[in-house]
Amino acid sequence: MTNNVYIGCSGWSYQEWKGKFYPLNLSSNHYFDFYTSQFNTIEVNSTFYHYPSLKTVKNWYQKAPSNLKFTFKANQMITHTLKFYEAQEWVKRTYELSTILKEKMGCFLFQLPPSFTFTSQNLEHILTHLNPFFKNVIEFRHPSWWDPEVFKACKLANITICNTIGMRMPEIIIPHQTDLYVRFHGNSTYEANYDDAALLEWSQRIKELNAKEIWIYFNNTRLGHAPYNALNLRRHLNSF
Repeated sequence: MTNNVYIGCSGWSYQEWKGKFYPLNLSSNHYFDFYTSQFNTIEVNSTFYHYPSLKTVKNWYQKAPSNLKFTFKANQMITHTLKFYEAQEWVKRTYELSTILKEKMGCFLFQLPPSFTFTSQNLEHILTHLNPFFKNVIEFRHPSWWDPEVFKACKLANITICNTIGMRMPEIIIPHQTDLYVRFHGNSTYEANYDDAALLEWSQRIKELNAKEIWIYFNNTRLGHAPYNALNLRRHLNSF
């Protein structure tokens, strides 16, 4: 396997994980430290709702181990309200987070709503907003986007299409991408658990792709399955 494999969870500050992943006697103030001792990446979902203060982001940078990579989910104003229509200032503000995190910056995830379907115009709006200098990832939530025209355009624009697992989307690996980005949602309530057989099968599929970089996040956070599923998948990938 490539050394550029990043596996983690969609967030870390979950009280439901106490006594399951986090020790019972661990203060929530130390959840970040514990999480980053176990994983080499975090997908920060809170940025979908509000931008963190510069002080908060600087604190994350200072506390994070040198090998940690942050991925930020873009604000809903870009993806759900404006839907990439005249959203340049919001995108610029999102990219500015990278100036603080520097070498610890991973990807920028843009998750679109199910109501946003594929049209050539919608695709063009996305392409004109995203700067190919950054690691941009698009998560489509409507199956109409599983189209060769979309795959080709995104590859040319250096945009990685997220492989969405568990949201009634096609569970196929998007072809001909340089990098691989996968989100395991579990189900629509983010509660489902992935058993060992399922994770072993996914590890084999991932290995066969020989991607340059691999980014995998578990978003089935509600009942505390995410960290254990992430650790188990990593174990399988490391066994190859």
